[in-house]
Amino acid sequence: MCKKLLKTTIFVTLTMILLMAFLVGVAHARRGCCSHHGGVCGCRCCDGSSLSYKCAPYYPSCNERRATPPKPKKRRVVATPKPKDYQKLGDRAYKRGSYSAAAKNYRKRLEENSSDQDAHFGLANSLFRSRDLEQAAVHYEKATTSLTTRFLANNNLGVIRYRHGKITKAAEAFSQAATGDERAMFNLAVVKEAESLEGARDTWRAYLNAMKDNKGEMKFRKIAKMRLAIIDEALSPKPVEAVDDK
Repeated sequence: MCKKLLKTTIFVTLTMILLMAFLVGVAHARRGCCSHHGGVCGCRCCDGSSLSYKCAPYYPSCNERRATPPKPKKRRVVATPKPKDYQKLGDRAYKRGSYSAAAKNYRKRLEENSSDQDAHFGLANSLFRSRDLEQAAVHYEKATTSLTTRFLANNNLGVIRYRHGKITKAAEAFSQAATGDERAMFNLAVVKEAESLEGARDTWRAYLNAMKDNKGEMKFRKIAKMRLAIIDEALSPKPVEAVDDK
């Protein structure tokens, strides 16, 4: 009986010692919370800051989630605005028929790059549509060396020169364009008629030969055949028979 009582007493004593040690540890840990913030006041530090993630478990009654270190704020990346593509803006305005707006955008593109022949060609077309032929001719001339615009630029330049009565200059422009544009060859034949019928006849024949497989230009082919027939008649007139009415 004495032994049993002794064991019970020892067990209870050890339990009390362990419990006291735990409570002392907890109290020590709690005492260290918010030590640099004026201590603990309720569920926060006395200076208003939140409990740290180490101290939060010692205050479960606050019913707060375990505090986590604050995440760094993401910096908002501001994209650098892309420079306007004035060439595309000009092309779109031209397709809409807004030739003044198109010319404005092409000029802005030329301010960025004065040697951009596509911009010169677009500006020339806009000016041509606006009937500013003199300025259109200036920019067509600057677009006559580009692989993508030289044929059309020379053809349109020839049209302007022809309208201004500069037949020889028009023929030169059409000749430059004729190697890559059938319409320019047609125009060259028209201009040649004012210079030499023989030259016009050769040009009409070259045009018809180049267009023999093109069924989309029937109107111009008919005109070319008619012009060629008239020139052939003029260069090789048939003798007229004398008729005796008696």
